Amino acid sequence: MIENTLTAEEVGAALEAMQRLRTELIAAQGQASSEQLSGSIVPPAGGAVKVRGCWMTDYEAAPHNQHFMHITEADPAIFSYLTHPRLIAMAEELVGGPVRLEEAEAAVNRRDPAHPVPGAVPGFHAGGYAEMDSFQRHGLTHCSFVKTLTNLTPLGPEDGGTAVIPGVSTRTGTRIATTI
Repeated sequence: MIENTLTAEEVGAALEAMQRLRTELIAAQGQASSEQLSGSIVPPAGGAVKVRGCWMTDYEAAPHNQHFMHITEADPAIFSYLTHPRLIAMAEELVGGPVRLEEAEAAVNRRDPAHPVPGAVPGFHAGGYAEMDSFQRHGLTHCSFVKTLTNLTPLGPEDGGTAVIPGVSTRTGTRIATTI
């Protein structure tokens, strides 16, 4: 983990953009729901309501956990974050060469205060297989799959936010480097 990778201003701009996008998507979903109920519109393909090319999971179904898809072009501050030279340089160091942005998503994940934190560990995205998706050069391990996670607000143990488990791969015994 690398703390304070972005300045307070950069974090603030990204957070404000995400909050604005979330507000607009909630409003668009509400408008679409009321129009669907009245029969005046047909839901878009897949039921997704888009704002500037971005869509998110149904707010009514999961108000404490929204997943945003295709955020790249939704706001200039989000694009600035995704193309930040420091984040790209770190990704290039891990990959061992030039990188390409494959996807950009975001999540607003707050623990529902009405439900206690479950005792079970949630499912984790483990990435690729070390034997196939990485290589050694000059004493460094480089990975073909890199994910950059940034917490835009402080997280505590009771928040239910992103969980990162640094450690050793159970498949290969290879040390896992985690960057947030």
